[in-house]
Amino acid sequence: MAYAMAGIPMAMVMFQSMGERMNKFYSVLIKRLRRWLGHQRVEATEFDLIVASGVTSSIVMWCGALLYHTQEGWSFTDSFYYTFITLSTIGFGDFVALQGDQASLQVRTQGDMMNRLSNCRNMS
Repeated sequence: MAYAMAGIPMAMVMFQSMGERMNKFYSVLIKRLRRWLGHQRVEATEFDLIVASGVTSSIVMWCGALLYHTQEGWSFTDSFYYTFITLSTIGFGDFVALQGDQASLQVRTQGDMMNRLSNCRNMS
């Protein structure tokens, strides 16, 4: 209980700080890119920062899924699902990395994966 009372606020401060640093980095990057391209309006808008964060998140998800797909031998759908579940800290435990053949104890269908992702969406 004490860990949660201290850890959760600290994690929130850390994530906010990381977000602010990412936004500053993207603002500078967008400003330099627009200046180099010769645009009159060089300042980054809120929409620009949202798009940049979305693109970065997508790249991280796809790279993680590709990594698990190649290293674990899972299907790309399973790998993407595992990456999403892990990064969102839900962690169902139905997939475990670095377990070899022991991790695939049951056969998963694409419909099963879509149901699981749908359940995650409904939880939020």
